[in-house]
Amino acid sequence: MEQTKDPLKVIIIDDTEDIHSNIKILFQNQVTHSVLDELSEEIFGNTKKKTSNKSNFDITLDSAFQGKDGYEMIKDAYENGSPYSVAVVDMRMPPGWDRLMTIEKIREVDQDIEIIISSAYSDYSWQDIADRLGVSNKYLFLSKPFEVAEMKQMIIALGQKWLLDRNNKKHIEELEDARRAIESAIQAKEDFLGVMSHELRTPLNIIIMTIEDFLEAESDPDNARILRNSEDSAKYLARLIDNIMYFIHLDSHNFQHDNSDVNVEDFLNEILESYEDQVSQGNIKVSKSLDPDLPDLYIDKKPLQVAILQVIENAFKFTDKGNINISTKLVQGNGSNCISLVIEDSGIGMTKQELDQAFELFYQGEPSNHHSRAGTGVGLSLCRKALSSLKGTITCVSEEGKGSKFTINIPIDMPISKKAPEKLIS
Repeated sequence: MEQTKDPLKVIIIDDTEDIHSNIKILFQNQVTHSVLDELSEEIFGNTKKKTSNKSNFDITLDSAFQGKDGYEMIKDAYENGSPYSVAVVDMRMPPGWDRLMTIEKIREVDQDIEIIISSAYSDYSWQDIADRLGVSNKYLFLSKPFEVAEMKQMIIALGQKWLLDRNNKKHIEELEDARRAIESAIQAKEDFLGVMSHELRTPLNIIIMTIEDFLEAESDPDNARILRNSEDSAKYLARLIDNIMYFIHLDSHNFQHDNSDVNVEDFLNEILESYEDQVSQGNIKVSKSLDPDLPDLYIDKKPLQVAILQVIENAFKFTDKGNINISTKLVQGNGSNCISLVIEDSGIGMTKQELDQAFELFYQGEPSNHHSRAGTGVGLSLCRKALSSLKGTITCVSEEGKGSKFTINIPIDMPISKKAPEKLIS
């Protein structure tokens, strides 16, 4: 145990002077033995085991012969920042305060002090005392007559207990301070995100709407092409800001889901609508194979949308010409069921090194043959984090030059059945 800098203070409240003297003699003898051992070692080089049984902290003993006096000493010590660790209180010390009143008064000013209640005879039974003081690990009952050495061991043990309790209380307070600091930092981060989200999105939305207005009025094909490129870049930047903000938001441990019913087929069609222009150019063919028994999900739409949109966006980005296949099915496992969504493309694929690092934050592959494929390295990391918030998973198999296959699994709490369920909770 860590030593205290100052000695632990013990107060004896008893009207019998011999009790005070005998206990003090025992502790004085302990110190005397220690001094003799040190002197013997210095003179004779004696290295044998010391005779003292000294505890690993010093103890000072104070005396009070009436309850009120003891209370005042304990009150003053507590208010001065040097509280007593143990009080030995006799239950019968006429005249003066009722001894239970003494203990109750002591407890009013010091909730942590350990109290040894001793008596040969009392106006109260032990049950009466327990009922009045309440059940507590801060009281120890000892009947007289008792061995003074036994009292000494109790004082040492309770002193150690008091010290441990005090250190534990200090550590708990430090942890509580740290918790409050963390909560304050999280709140500050949330406030910052709110401000930044507003400050960044507002001008971008104005830019996008302005470009759209110009596009509607523009008849020159070259100018229209420039405006569309500007619009695409502005929308890409808006999505990028959304992704970064949402990634940071998902790091908050207090993330709350906003569940609603989601029809998977309608959900996928809604996402694919934004890629109609690329499909209409004829370079990429999109095919879907959806399980007819696929039920609706009761799930938070936002993280699901973020994850699926990112994978589909990557499929279009890394496929110049070829196929993108999207399929869904119900999968029944050992005690758990899930909806499996597979998005497979015939694009440029990934090397083994790129595949190993694909889901790491800010990792970017290096497709030297197509500058437009450069990204921020946030997408797939965000995808995994978003799915993790839904207790879902994502895996990928890929080969350079042969495309990539992403599999997303979303758990559902239901037995798989041909009957349409009322609601599924993810």
